[in-house]
Amino acid sequence: RVILATNVHPRLALLTGTIGRSLDDMWHTTLLVVTLNLIFAGIASWRFGSDYDNFETINVTLQTQFMMLFGTFPDNWTDSTDLILYSVMFLMVLFILVLNFV
Repeated sequence: RVILATNVHPRLALLTGTIGRSLDDMWHTTLLVVTLNLIFAGIASWRFGSDYDNFETINVTLQTQFMMLFGTFPDNWTDSTDLILYSVMFLMVLFILVLNFV
């Protein structure tokens, strides 16, 4: 109802039309990002779960990955070469690949 009401005004109709046309692309981007996050969370939980508290479970790993996207890395993340490689790959895949394919 609200969207139909905003279509009456020409400038608001431009906004709602743009959002309506982009829903398919936003759905595919969301699906890609969620899938990649779950894959990386599974790998990190399996590989680093016994050594680091930030990767104990999938839920904790997803929270850690979310914080990594904003630059807050786990404590002592530079102690392990595997964790450095994981962090670099995670950021490269999410930022470089996902942003370029969107």
